[in-house]
Amino acid sequence: MKIRSQWAMVAEELKKLVEEAVKYIQDALKQKDLRQMAEKGHLAATLAVDALILSKGYEKPKSLYARKRALEKISLDYAKNYAYIVDDLHRDCFYDGICDPEVVKRRMQDVKEFTDIIKKKMSSSER
Repeated sequence: MKIRSQWAMVAEELKKLVEEAVKYIQDALKQKDLRQMAEKGHLAATLAVDALILSKGYEKPKSLYARKRALEKISLDYAKNYAYIVDDLHRDCFYDGICDPEVVKRRMQDVKEFTDIIKKKMSSSER
C-alpha cells in the first residue's frame, strides 16, 4: 500500500514537471526578447529532463552536473541534445547575451521536440 502511494506521489510530480515545461515553452514562444525566450526554453528543457530522470527511478538532480550524468545513463542522444540547449540558450544567449536569432529559434524547436519525445517516452510502457 505504501509503495503504491509513493508511486502516486512520483507520478503526480512527473505530471506537474511536464505541464510546467509545456507552459514555459508556450511562454518562451511569446517572448520578443531573445534572452527571455532562451531562458524560458532552457527551463522547459530542464523540467522535462528532470521528469524523465525521475520516471527512470533516479533522484531529482540538484545540479547541472548531476542532471547531465543521470541523463547520460538514460540516453547519450538525450544528453547531447540537452547539452546543446544548455550551451546555446542558457550560457551563450541568456548569460553572455550572444543571441543569434536563428540559433535561438532552432534551439526552441529542439526544446519543443525534446519535450514531446520525453512526454511520449514517459507515457509509453517503457519505464
